[in-house]
Amino acid sequence: MIHRCVRATLVAWCAVALLCSGAALNQLQAQEKKKEAKGQPFLVVSVASFERLMEDADFMFASAGRPELSEMIGGALSNVRDLKGLNRDSTAGLLLFLDGLTPVPIGFVPVKDIDEMMKTITVGPVTTNKIEEGLYEIRGGRQSLFAKISGDYAFVARTQENLERDLSDPTQYTRRLSASYDVAVSVNLRAVPKASRDLLLDFLRASTEASLQQRDDEPDAAFRLRKAAVTVNQENTEMFLTQAEEATLGFNVSSTDKVAFLELVITADPKSEYAKLLNQLGTSRSRFTPLFKTSTPLTASAALMLDKNGRKFLKELLTVAEQRLIGELDKSASKDEAKVSPISELFKSVQASVADGKLDFAAQFVGDPPGPFTFAGGLKIEESDKFNIGLTEIFERLKGKSEFESVQTNILDHRGVILHRLQGKNVPDNANRLFGKDHGLYVGAGNGILWFAIGGENGLPALKSMIDTVTDAPADDNPVMPAQFIVHLSSWLGLMERPDGTAEPIVELMRESFAQGGGTIRAEIKPIQDGMQLRLNADEGFIRLVGKAIGKRIDQR
Repeated sequence: MIHRCVRATLVAWCAVALLCSGAALNQLQAQEKKKEAKGQPFLVVSVASFERLMEDADFMFASAGRPELSEMIGGALSNVRDLKGLNRDSTAGLLLFLDGLTPVPIGFVPVKDIDEMMKTITVGPVTTNKIEEGLYEIRGGRQSLFAKISGDYAFVARTQENLERDLSDPTQYTRRLSASYDVAVSVNLRAVPKASRDLLLDFLRASTEASLQQRDDEPDAAFRLRKAAVTVNQENTEMFLTQAEEATLGFNVSSTDKVAFLELVITADPKSEYAKLLNQLGTSRSRFTPLFKTSTPLTASAALMLDKNGRKFLKELLTVAEQRLIGELDKSASKDEAKVSPISELFKSVQASVADGKLDFAAQFVGDPPGPFTFAGGLKIEESDKFNIGLTEIFERLKGKSEFESVQTNILDHRGVILHRLQGKNVPDNANRLFGKDHGLYVGAGNGILWFAIGGENGLPALKSMIDTVTDAPADDNPVMPAQFIVHLSSWLGLMERPDGTAEPIVELMRESFAQGGGTIRAEIKPIQDGMQLRLNADEGFIRLVGKAIGKRIDQR
C-alpha cells in the first residue's frame, strides 16, 4: 500500500505539468479556435526541484524521529525508474497565458534525456507517440496531451497549436521564485490586457449590484452595514485589479533556520494610489511596542494607516452603533437630547480617532499554562477624556440590568486611567476555564488610550502592569511594527484536554511534538518598496508535528 501511494505521488510529480494543463483546460477552454498569445504569462507555478523537496522531507522526518520514512521513499523511487530522464535538480511548473479571458496553460518539466523520460512516464497508465523530432503525443485514457522539447525543458499543452507560441527558457519567470521558495504561485496582473481587465471589472460590478439592495424584512441598520461592507470590498477589489502589478504566494522549509513559512507579497504600480497606500504601512509607530518584550501565550498588534475606504466603513459602523446604543439605553430621549448626551460624546471621540486615520492597537493573553489567563490590551483614541465620560454614562445605565451579575463604575484611577468593571451572568464553563471563575470585563480610558481586560483575580493586576509598561516607556522606544500576531500553541494544550484529563489524539501528538521545543506561529505584515509582505512562520515544532502525523498515518495503513 505504501509503495503504491509513493509510486503514484512520484509519477504525478513527473507529469505534474501534463495533468495540470489538461485538467485546467478541460474546465475553462472555449469552443472557438485559440489565437496565438504573446507576452508574459499571467500566472506562474514554480516547484524549485525534486531534490529540494526530498531534502525538505528528509529534514521533516529526521526532526520527527522517523528517518526511516525518507529511506522508504528513496527505495520506492525504483518503482518509477528513479525518475530517469528528468533533471531532478531543476525547476518544474506551469505557465498560464491568456487569450482574452481564456486561459492557456502550458506545463514544463526539466529534461535530461527525452527518451528516458518518456519511458518513465509510461510507468503510469499513459502511452507516448513521437510525432516528429522534438514533438510527442501523450495519451492517458481518452485524453491526449502534446509535449514539445525546447532547450532543457519539455513544454506540455492540450493542443499542438498552443505549443507554437514563443516558448523561451521558463527560468526567466521562475528563477526569482525558486531562489526564495520551494513551491510558489505568482500572478502577473501586468499581463492582463486592459480590455480584458475592464470586462472582468464590469462582471464584478454587475455581480455585486444585487447586494446593494435592501432585502425583504432586513433592518435598516443591518442593511447600512452590509451595504457599506460590500461597497468597500468592491472598491478595494477594483483597486487591486487596476493598480496592483504582481501577487506571489510562496512556501518554503528551511532546515538551516528550522522554520517553515508561507509568504504573500503584493506589489503595485509605483505611481498608483495603491502603491501609496502600501508604502504607508511603515509610517506609523505603535505606543504598545514595549509590551512585546516578554513572551506571552498570544500577542496581536497593528499600527497602520487607514485608507479612505477603511475610514468610510468605520465611520458608518460607528454611526449605526451610536444610534442603536443610545436607542437601547435611553429610549425616551429625543434626537436633540441624544446629540448632546455623554454617550454621543464617546462616539465623537472614536469618530475623531477614525478621521485621524491611524490605527494603533495591541492585545495579549497573559498568564502561565494551563491558565487561567487574562486577555488585555489597548487602543489609541483621540479625546480620551470625552470617551471616558460617555463610558461612565453607559455603565451607569447598565446598572440594574438583569443580564449582569454586577456593574461597577470608577473602581480605580490608575495612572490617569479611570477603570470600570462589568460581570455577566450564566457564563459558559469554557469561559470560566479560560479566564477563571467570577471573571469580568475591565475597561477605561485615559492619556489617549482605551484600555480593556477580561480576567478573574489576576485581571486587574495584569491590566495595571500593562498601563505601567506603556506609560513608563521612553518616547523613542517605539520602532515601526505595522502588524504582528504571535501564538505559542504549546501554552494552550492544557485547555484542549477534556475535563477527565484525556485529549484527542492530535492534541497528544502536538504535546509530543512540542516537548522538544517549538510550537510557535508568527504572522507579520511588513512594507516593501511599493508593496507589502505578509509572512506566516511556523517553527520546528510544527514541522515535527507534520512528520509525526504522516508517520502515524503510514503506520496505521
